[in-house]
Amino acid sequence: MSSSRSRQNNAPDLRRQTRDALEFETVLAFYGQFAQTRVGRERLLALDLMSAVEQAAFYVQLDQWFRLLGVRDPLRFPTIPDRAFFARKADVQPFDGEELRQLARILQFFLDLSDDEQMAFALHALNAVEEDAAGLNLELKRLKRRLGSLFDKDGDWREDISPLYKKLIRDFRTTDGQLQSVLQQSLQRFGDMLSEPIIFERNHRQVLAVKLDFRGKVRGILQDYSASGRTVFIEPEATVTLQNSLAQIAAEIEEELWRIRVEISREILDVPQLGSAICPLLALMDMFQALTLAGKAFNARPITPNHARDLFLLNARHPFLDEHYAKARQRFFELEEPDDNHMIAFTLRLDADTRGLVISGANTGGKTVTLKSTGLLAWMANSGLPVPLDEGSEIPFYDIIFADIGDHQSLSHNLSTYASHLVNMRQILERPSRTGLVLLDELGSGTDPNEGNALAQAMLEVIMERGEHMLATTHQQILCTLALTHPAMENGSMVFDPRRLKPTYRFTQGVPGRSHALEIATGAGMPEGVLQRAKALIDEDQVDVQAAIRQLQEQHRELEKQKRKARKDELRLHRRIQESRDEAGKLKKMQDEYREKERQRVAKAVDLAERKLRQMLSDVGSAKQVRKGFAKFSSVKNELMEPLVTQKLPAVQVETSDVTPDKWAVGDKVWLKTWRMEGVIQNIDRKKVRLNCKGKIMTVALGDLLHMKQETKTEAPRVTNLLEPADDHQLSMEVKLLGFRVDDALIEMDLVIDRSLQKQMPMVRLIHGHGTGALKNAIREHLKKHPARTMFEVVVDLENDGYTELRFDY
Repeated sequence: MSSSRSRQNNAPDLRRQTRDALEFETVLAFYGQFAQTRVGRERLLALDLMSAVEQAAFYVQLDQWFRLLGVRDPLRFPTIPDRAFFARKADVQPFDGEELRQLARILQFFLDLSDDEQMAFALHALNAVEEDAAGLNLELKRLKRRLGSLFDKDGDWREDISPLYKKLIRDFRTTDGQLQSVLQQSLQRFGDMLSEPIIFERNHRQVLAVKLDFRGKVRGILQDYSASGRTVFIEPEATVTLQNSLAQIAAEIEEELWRIRVEISREILDVPQLGSAICPLLALMDMFQALTLAGKAFNARPITPNHARDLFLLNARHPFLDEHYAKARQRFFELEEPDDNHMIAFTLRLDADTRGLVISGANTGGKTVTLKSTGLLAWMANSGLPVPLDEGSEIPFYDIIFADIGDHQSLSHNLSTYASHLVNMRQILERPSRTGLVLLDELGSGTDPNEGNALAQAMLEVIMERGEHMLATTHQQILCTLALTHPAMENGSMVFDPRRLKPTYRFTQGVPGRSHALEIATGAGMPEGVLQRAKALIDEDQVDVQAAIRQLQEQHRELEKQKRKARKDELRLHRRIQESRDEAGKLKKMQDEYREKERQRVAKAVDLAERKLRQMLSDVGSAKQVRKGFAKFSSVKNELMEPLVTQKLPAVQVETSDVTPDKWAVGDKVWLKTWRMEGVIQNIDRKKVRLNCKGKIMTVALGDLLHMKQETKTEAPRVTNLLEPADDHQLSMEVKLLGFRVDDALIEMDLVIDRSLQKQMPMVRLIHGHGTGALKNAIREHLKKHPARTMFEVVVDLENDGYTELRFDY
């Protein structure tokens, strides 16, 4: 009992074992080669199976990165430190010059991103959690200016970073100049005694290389000997004081720089978001950009896992065999040149109803490659990596992926090969799941065929009952038969070429495959006697099964031909639909551009008309000029209306009569084509008609009207002309209401407004004077409630409040 429990506790980690068997970490390394920073690469290499919530947010970001890098160049990230970089005390370990320059570059890069509208999606997560994003942005800008003030364009400390530092630098240069002058004098003075006429440095002191024979003739401090012993390095006595002063100044400079570094380090560490949020965000952005660049280079695409249990791999390729990954494999495996691996892509489908697939076929035909490719691509998609699949592929959300692949014989755990398979299967069956993927290689092998097949069949039935997706490779016909009869399972096989006696490495779904052991043995040169004896030993029932499989394979090949033809027709139709959409998009763009040009033309015309009208009103002084002004206004109006008239508007159904214009009568309803509105005839002559269109009185040409079918009426309406005909030709644009009582002034004003509307006067000025203000106020209050108020604008001159001006809008 204790031995059994011990073996159970020591069972290998199946999740880690599956990840290793699928070689997922190597694929991560392929993608990590596109990261620009160490921390970005580490984020990418840490990707693994995600929860559904994590996936939803992750793929929103990844899709936006794919769209972004489709229209602009990749970002160039600066060196990004990790969190440990900021785990320090300012007064113990302040940032040095290079670290401060690195932080300045990071701040500049981040602030540039903040001003880039296209990058708003990438910074949304930071803005969402930061309570005062605007305040943080201001603090970062201040810190960036502070860091920028520390260094010159060459990256050296600026001399004016503090008054003391500036003074010390000046003193250092002065003292160093004096020292160099004394050393040059010493070179000339002791020239014959020196091994070489140049200045050397020993023990951080500047010295002369004196020949050993002249050691006593050059007074000073012995600092060192040469390797041969023939030269001594002596600090001349005349330079000792200067070099001591120089060392003292240098120490004071370092002390002042330490103080400045401590001060700026405190300011940096007082903005904890820099290390806790901004640098991690930039690392995350580097990771997303690397995934996007890798996806484009590998012809891979992001596939958001679905929750409908739909697995559809369309032209799936394994990264170790796909030619698009050749350069990545070359760099990772350090090959002299890219390999020539090439994989025949396969298509595979599972869903909520068909959950299991049993793959059979010849040895070395590609069963295990298909199995591992499916598991790896599912792991990649559920970890956020773009997947080498064609557009239209689907991968479900898998909370776990378990694989039992290869020979897991374990001496350390005292497990045989078959026992190791059983340990793995126990772990798979003990974990309840409806959203997992199970991969089983060579199921039913490694033990007695009858018992092994029975146990394998029972395990497959349990997995199907749990609702998981399952792929299993096998040579056992009983498992292929199970897949033929089980409602949730289906067969698949690797196609074998019986004429060439070689596998084609093509996967087909829907029919089982044969092992082709005898055919392969024939191709390998097995003696004929052995082959004939083997055929004789095959039982008749098994021969019937093989014949049925061959028939199914023939039918499936014919079906595949039909499916390929249908697929071609579908793709052709899809291209035509896409071309139609592109043409429609171009047409809409042209229409939008045309409308915008027309809008601008009309706007310019309105502006020009307003200027001309104002000029005309200022020039009006006589009836002749008024008529001339009306002619000008009519011309401007026609020019203004031209684009509106020619613009295509929705059709309006108008029921017209057959009455000729010579029989039209006052009171008849007509349709005004230009304005697309109904009106009533007020007056008519041979060429022009005066209309009342919803309270607007206007004169239009006869050709612009359609005579509408009239309602039955007992008596023609009587139209009373409120204006005296004798006064029509003398209608003035100024009306004096001075001296009128309020009631009489209002009646007179109403008559003037009616006359002006009928004559289409551009304006009328009502002169009422100042007085007590009663008449002025009554007139303006009455104008606010006038029935034709929408037809005119009331204009008041604040400097001369003795009149009110009405400007009409037709």
